[in-house]
Amino acid sequence: MARTYLVVTSAACLSLAGCTQAPQTPPELPTAKLCSFQSSGFAYAGGPSPRPDTISMNNDGGWCGHLNVSTHGSLVFGEQMHLVQPPRHGQVSITVLQNGTQILYRPSPNFAGSDSFSVRDDMFNITLPYDVIIVAG
Repeated sequence: MARTYLVVTSAACLSLAGCTQAPQTPPELPTAKLCSFQSSGFAYAGGPSPRPDTISMNNDGGWCGHLNVSTHGSLVFGEQMHLVQPPRHGQVSITVLQNGTQILYRPSPNFAGSDSFSVRDDMFNITLPYDVIIVAG
């Protein structure tokens, strides 16, 4: 019997503003005051290339991102991912947790404009692109 695995991109951002849940940024990583995440939908193994998800944030030294959740039936988990296209104007943090994989971005100091990066889901062999819109802090 064939199994279907889905990679579900959560629309939960990691900032108090505009979120229905508390920030999930680790205490050692400050959260950007303005942080929003727009999901482009689902990505799945063998499916079409996913459209970029969008992170919109200000540049105040904080991080912004989301929790990428993978499911199999009722099982929810995080899996190994790695950066395949680094951003030109910032940093990316990827942390595997029990309930998903946390993907965060922080812009370089004083940068405002657009950036992008991509991460590779090692379990499902899917590249997930991200567009980032940064406004001055």
